Amino acid sequence: MSEKEYIDGLYGKMPNNKAPDFIIANASIRKDKLSAYLANHDPSTDWINLDIVRQKRDPNKLSFVLNQWKPAGEMNEKRQDDDDILPF
Repeated sequence: MSEKEYIDGLYGKMPNNKAPDFIIANASIRKDKLSAYLANHDPSTDWINLDIVRQKRDPNKLSFVLNQWKPAGEMNEKRQDDDDILPF
């Protein structure tokens, strides 16, 4: 398993006790840091998947971690004959 990569510029915390039940968490975005992170991220992908995790030192705070999972084997590669099969 590779080292965790935290998404810079995204911050979260658990809602306070008076928040309605439908609020799961509170999140904040620091635009300058998130923009810099996205600008330096792999340009070959359009998507960034992330996991929202509780911090060990403060369980009321949340961190956003890059989800680096990729399918193994042939599923990750485009099949040669895909274009021949599609009717459009």
